[in-house]
Amino acid sequence: GGSPGMAPSRTGSLALCVLTLSAICLPVQGYVSPTSIARPALRNLETDTRRICRGVRALRASAAQDDSRIDRGTLLKGAALGAFSLISTSATAKTDIFWKPKAEVPTAAEKDAFYTKYKYERPSDVLPFILENSQQGDSSDVLRALDCFGTYYPNYRLGPTKGDVFEDIAAGIAPKTALEIGTFWGYSAIRTARRLQKGGKLFCIEYNPNNAEVARKLIEHAGLQDRVKIFVGKSTWTIPKVAEEVGHADLVLLDHNKKLYYPDLLLLEKHGIVGKGTMVAADNVIFPGAPDFLDYVKTGPRWETKLVEEPLEYDLDATDPRGVFRGEGGKKWKEGTKSAGTADGISFSRCLGDVTAA
Repeated sequence: GGSPGMAPSRTGSLALCVLTLSAICLPVQGYVSPTSIARPALRNLETDTRRICRGVRALRASAAQDDSRIDRGTLLKGAALGAFSLISTSATAKTDIFWKPKAEVPTAAEKDAFYTKYKYERPSDVLPFILENSQQGDSSDVLRALDCFGTYYPNYRLGPTKGDVFEDIAAGIAPKTALEIGTFWGYSAIRTARRLQKGGKLFCIEYNPNNAEVARKLIEHAGLQDRVKIFVGKSTWTIPKVAEEVGHADLVLLDHNKKLYYPDLLLLEKHGIVGKGTMVAADNVIFPGAPDFLDYVKTGPRWETKLVEEPLEYDLDATDPRGVFRGEGGKKWKEGTKSAGTADGISFSRCLGDVTAA
């Protein structure tokens, strides 16, 4: 601000202050995830932001009486460049030891630190890590924390790859009513709930009451509790009991016992939850596999099915024995020799006509 060789005007100082404020505020507002920079650094940014906001208010009052004029386009361009510069440097800042990119494997030191601090013997053991390492009300942060936990302790969830595919479909539908069978800890429920249309509802059926309780707490932590209702019980027994309350569903996700996919789908049709227009997504239809279900939705005129092949999202044979969940009562989490990366897929089947029209 000001002519060459002259002291900057108050308006010029305001421009510089706004530039600095923009650079600091953009990461805080979400352009850089809170989990991509150290949390102490984030708190420092917030403190700096408040301090500079006070300075901006003071400068505005002073500049109101200044005859100088700001070139608004130049100011905005400079603010954008300054913000981009800070975002670039913030992204390379030191990160929390437990947070890793999708494809990066934890180091031995990181594993030692993690297993020392976080034990996993029952479903509720996941809660301390998620609550400590994700922001209240930030659903994306909660999902990232669940994915991170799964890096050390394999567990059932769609995962980031299949999860993104599923959520894209859900976003395109924007369901008013959705049903999920096999909620586990609420990973896919969080992805579904945030894609509901305004006033929409997600109904979940989870067999294990301990998993259901964890899911409730994590869904609440993600700020989505008002959109989700969880029923506890075996799917075959629960579907008839909740059919009237659920009504016709726009989206259904099957992610429970693979042998029950086919009989449960028939039950959902019988009770009117699945009908014309319903999109039925089914995970793990290749491995462990649900052949009867696939045969049903891939044949006949009532279904239009697409199979998206993606690798298996969890490891059945953890390389580090500390990462094998022994389960309640000491039972091993999962027997098997297959591991993450095994060919698998998630199917999407749209119902083109009610069962009575078949």
